[in-house]
Amino acid sequence: MNCLVWFRHDLRVIDQPALDAALSSGSDVHAIALLSPAIWKQHGWGPNRVNWYIETVHALERDLAAMDIPLAIVHIDDDQDPADSISRHAASLHATEVLFGIEAGVNEQKRDARVTHLLSQQGCTAVPIVTETILPLTDIRTKAGTYFKVYTPFRNAWDAQLEQIGLAPANSARHPVPSQTSTNDNKPWTAGTSAALQQLDTFLKHRVTAYKTDRDRPDVDGTSTLSPWLAVGAISPTTCLRPLVDLYGVNPQSWPEGPRTWRNELIWREFYRYVMASNEDVSMRRPLQKWTRNVPWRQAGAEFDAWCTGETGIDIVDAAMKQLNELGWMHNRLRMITAMFLTKNLLIDWRLGEAYFASKLIDYDFASNNGGWQWSASTGTDAAPYFRIMNPDTQAERFDPDRSFRNRWLGNTTRPAPITELKASRKQAISEFRKAKDLSWN
Repeated sequence: MNCLVWFRHDLRVIDQPALDAALSSGSDVHAIALLSPAIWKQHGWGPNRVNWYIETVHALERDLAAMDIPLAIVHIDDDQDPADSISRHAASLHATEVLFGIEAGVNEQKRDARVTHLLSQQGCTAVPIVTETILPLTDIRTKAGTYFKVYTPFRNAWDAQLEQIGLAPANSARHPVPSQTSTNDNKPWTAGTSAALQQLDTFLKHRVTAYKTDRDRPDVDGTSTLSPWLAVGAISPTTCLRPLVDLYGVNPQSWPEGPRTWRNELIWREFYRYVMASNEDVSMRRPLQKWTRNVPWRQAGAEFDAWCTGETGIDIVDAAMKQLNELGWMHNRLRMITAMFLTKNLLIDWRLGEAYFASKLIDYDFASNNGGWQWSASTGTDAAPYFRIMNPDTQAERFDPDRSFRNRWLGNTTRPAPITELKASRKQAISEFRKAKDLSWN
């Protein structure tokens, strides 16, 4: 008997429940990963994200080879259906089961329904398994049976579920192949689970204690920077959380502030996937606060181009955008600052900014990126109130007090004049949002 594990955004051998289930089935295990340029283009991936995914697939290939599991890497042409490729490969192996991780997007759910149908016609069973999140999110519901729309009640329910079922036990018998040199244009990340585990170990040993205070400082090395590996599933959020649970216990109330704050960030990642799975508007890039459809968003133009290239004349915004354009990554606090500047001070459609981030970020993750942009634009489920608008200059003074971050990315170049006046544009944004909300009441 043969079974097939289909790897998607869970490209690892540690804390990989689909692989675990296959190995415990008694069948001969095979694996497959699809490379789909047309789908990547449809999702707006840029070269950083595409190359990172491909590199991680090859790192997974090495890890699986060390376990004597062959990985078929199949290139999908523009006119090919991924479901057809999976069913054909399963048929060639005479597989009785195909195991794969559950994904939240509408298109992904439709694709998996097609796969399930095609496999059933050839006597093969599709086995969807939770691989991208710590907990099975479909089980988390309000008392009325609906989905949570605000983070804090969701987190409380998530905490209760974790306390009830606990984390899956670690599989320490698998050892990912030591990371090879990255081919990702000298970016500070190396593909594969081995490198991700090294990064996690460094963070937990040296930075997590001060995480609550340092995480907002782009001028210090205060975050985990695990997001590229998490985005492709080279490391599981379960792997990230388990050392802290082992050290401090399941109840986070007794945890030190630093680890507890980082734990909350992992749960935010779960929440954005939960929102995406519960509301198809996310996949369609629609605002979740329906009244914000009345906001008179501006479209691309000279000011959007200035934002993209880091030439707005607002130093912290420009430094952040230059970091993004050069590294394919941006500090999380700066993602909020740049997004809010675009959507509030410039009143430019948040979807343009979201798409630009998608084209640049090595760690692009649709659920988290969309959730962050909708939060900043005050259009999402847990959005910042539209009248709370970050002042980027004040943010810079607070989180880059000696200008070291700004100086690093702006250098001694002559700065352009600001393209907008912050106080006046803030006032205009509040007025436009208020009008949009009033329209929804009439």
